[in-house]
Amino acid sequence: MLNTFRFSLLMLLLLCSQASFAQSHDTLLIDFGDKLSAFPWNNVEDPIVGSVTNLIKSDGVLSGVKIAVNDPFNGINHAGTQSPNSSIGFPSTATEESFFGNEYLFDSKIVPTGGVVLSNLTPSRTYSFSIFSSRFASDNRETQYIVAGETSDTLYLNVSANTSTVVTAEMKPNAAGNITVTASAGANNNNTYHFFYLGSMKVVYEHEEPLEKSLTLNHPVGGEFWQVGRTGYIRWKSVGYGKVKIEYSQDNGQSWDWIAEEAAGLGKYDWVIPNTPSTNCLIRISAGTDEQVSYTFEVTSNNEDCPIVILGSSTAAGTGPSHLDSAWVNKYDLYLNKHTGNQVFNLAQGGYTTYHILPTGTAIPSGVNVVIDQDKNVTKALSYNPKAIIINMPSNDAAYGFPVSAQLTNFDKIIDKAENAGVEVWICTPQPRNFNVPSKVAIQFELLDSMMARYGDKVIDFWNGIADDSGFIKSEYNSGDGVHLNDKGHQLLLERVKAVGTESALCLAPNATRSVSALKPSVVIYPNPSKEEINLVFQNWPLGRTSIQIVNIYGQVLNERELHVFSANQKVNWTPHLTKGVHFLSIMGENGSKWVEKIVR
Repeated sequence: MLNTFRFSLLMLLLLCSQASFAQSHDTLLIDFGDKLSAFPWNNVEDPIVGSVTNLIKSDGVLSGVKIAVNDPFNGINHAGTQSPNSSIGFPSTATEESFFGNEYLFDSKIVPTGGVVLSNLTPSRTYSFSIFSSRFASDNRETQYIVAGETSDTLYLNVSANTSTVVTAEMKPNAAGNITVTASAGANNNNTYHFFYLGSMKVVYEHEEPLEKSLTLNHPVGGEFWQVGRTGYIRWKSVGYGKVKIEYSQDNGQSWDWIAEEAAGLGKYDWVIPNTPSTNCLIRISAGTDEQVSYTFEVTSNNEDCPIVILGSSTAAGTGPSHLDSAWVNKYDLYLNKHTGNQVFNLAQGGYTTYHILPTGTAIPSGVNVVIDQDKNVTKALSYNPKAIIINMPSNDAAYGFPVSAQLTNFDKIIDKAENAGVEVWICTPQPRNFNVPSKVAIQFELLDSMMARYGDKVIDFWNGIADDSGFIKSEYNSGDGVHLNDKGHQLLLERVKAVGTESALCLAPNATRSVSALKPSVVIYPNPSKEEINLVFQNWPLGRTSIQIVNIYGQVLNERELHVFSANQKVNWTPHLTKGVHFLSIMGENGSKWVEKIVR
């Protein structure tokens, strides 16, 4: 009985100690590689330019700490342990892959060091590092880690067949608030190439109370057309909160249903739309005393599909920005989520050229060492029955030295295949790249001019304003490798795609995002393009008489009507009997509120 009491007391003290530690310390969990670890882990996916601008702490609060690759690695190893010892607290998703480099020539590259830098740290605070790496091998692949801040510490870890060994260091940042971790081959490394690895890392430090707290709902904003059984994207931004509660109303806020409680720092939740059709739906998020509510949107049993497929290489695949959510294709997917029928299928693959995406069965010319990828090409794209295809091939053809004539021939074959199936195609121009071979830059310039002349309004300009006069990436858009664009660059690409009206081929042309905090009158119009009937959803519109006119491009009034708005969020159906073409819908409220929207019939 006494032994049982002592054991219970010991366990109680241990649990109290752990609880006290959890409350007094913050933890950052970081996984290096392209196999993503679930929250609370942060994923640095790109071994060349990967970064996370605001790491999430294990309690769900954004830390304000940034991590970035400051010394590029060679690539990603996928042969680490899938059965790590549970005592180290690293999941298999974080241990079975790692960034790697090599002191001797491998895959045409010598990469003697690789490293990351953590910034925005507090110079007076001590940070405890635990580093794990693994690679199944029989030789010695000792890796040296130099952890450097105010001082430096050198650690050694033989990663070969490692399942349980972690190396640790404590370090204060330098005066600028930075600590670097640099990996290289250790002295005992006897591998032929002197491979070294950086797999995953824990950083523990004294708890910091957030100086401010805020919560902002970014999506949905109102006017969405979300279909039962599809996925609606709920997106927010938080500062200082660990958890956010998400709720749903189908009666304009009179009652609320629970959806989930999520880590606030994640900033997103993908919601499977329930079978509760209504035109008066709302999303509410709350944390602490902060609360945000969307404008009304519609949940419908309509199951219309309007897929769009992306063909391309690394830019479209998401390389360059600090996080995949900041890549232009993923931001475009969010933008189109105003209507969940607008499904984006991304078939892009890093390193691909126009030859890789040719129709299945196309003969490849002699001398071209490329095999068509039947899982990533235009034939595969058409299997999704898309309404549209966007092709984003930035510069790999030029890197291979493929001439402009060959690229244009390939584009023609891809376009013909799609258009014969009744699918619209938009082609992105080349993107600037810091080639050190003038002939490759010349290919880019020639291709740019040829595409503009050949494909006209089906071209999306990914060059002008992004390239400097020499054909290199402007510094403000360069991710750091001279090949890919950063967050700001990908945002600009998104704006270019939106500007050409690719969504005209889809279910609903999304309106510009409106701030949920600014209660400004607006009107959502769908479907656009229309067939016969159009729907008008008035958002925070002034009550009273409202006049509507449809005007053609010459200013002639084609149709008009008046209605009485009796609700601040009112839906109106109208069949204006339009002729085919581009028109403008002008809506004028009794108090002077005005809304103009381009519509296509």
